[in-house]
Amino acid sequence: MEIRTLRYFVEIAHQKSFTLAAERLFVTQPTLSRQIAELEEELGQVLFDRSTRRVTLTEKGLYLLRQAESILALLDRTKKEAMSKSELMGELVICAAETPSFDIVAEVIHEFLTIHPSVQYRFISANSQDTADRLRTGLADFGLMMLPSDLDGFEYLEIPRLNQWGVLTRRDGCFKGRTRIHAEDLKDIPLFFSRQPFENRFAGWLGHPFAELNIIGRYNLLYNVSRIVRMGGQHALCLDGIIGEDDELMFLPLEPAFQVGCVIAWPRVRAKRLVTEVFLESLRKKIIEENRRLVLSSEEKQD
Repeated sequence: MEIRTLRYFVEIAHQKSFTLAAERLFVTQPTLSRQIAELEEELGQVLFDRSTRRVTLTEKGLYLLRQAESILALLDRTKKEAMSKSELMGELVICAAETPSFDIVAEVIHEFLTIHPSVQYRFISANSQDTADRLRTGLADFGLMMLPSDLDGFEYLEIPRLNQWGVLTRRDGCFKGRTRIHAEDLKDIPLFFSRQPFENRFAGWLGHPFAELNIIGRYNLLYNVSRIVRMGGQHALCLDGIIGEDDELMFLPLEPAFQVGCVIAWPRVRAKRLVTEVFLESLRKKIIEENRRLVLSSEEKQD
């Protein structure tokens, strides 16, 4: 399988036409058709449905398209970095869960924007499982993952900030005037819950099986669910600090406190790039600074 053939395949998939793809690639249509036929023979799979006027991908073709786009993006990024004459250049792909703990990563990026202006960034919001998959397949450089997570095969740094779970609800709803939420308050009310795998830990906090909760839906990103909560009648189990409180919405922390940590992870075995190594060193320094600040703050409180 040659890189050139993958580029041909991707262009046909995007144009949905052998004719248009051939024009854009500056090759003849017979040449393009022959290359794709050889690719299909090599893989033993039909990649395009040619029965209609517009060429469409088969299920196997759609899978190959996703992989080919990732391979070509990585190749182009590597070539760009290798040819760069600047001090530091390239793209950092960061996959992250929705959490206020991302602030530490954001602080490092903010500093990078000034010191290394040629570095670009691509952010992907995903749960811990999706993040781990992207890291293992090389589709992300770093991943911010909620604990507990499967960290087999990864190196990681613990983020020295905990995330508080609670309920996002309307101020004028059934919890009007409340400042905390207890386990018994969650019985029977309609709840949206994260796609993160926290059921077992929540069951321990609840004191009864998680399945007894009235979970009406799952979310990956909280914003859209918050729009539903705003309409009234539904609530969201979520982390504090993601959706800001206002005249309609409020966040009520769970009591006793239910908190979870985060890690920033990367594959133990990976192709090292200058931009990722420099960024990782900056992350280490920032986390060390944060740990020192927390220690000093704790000592001042004790005094």
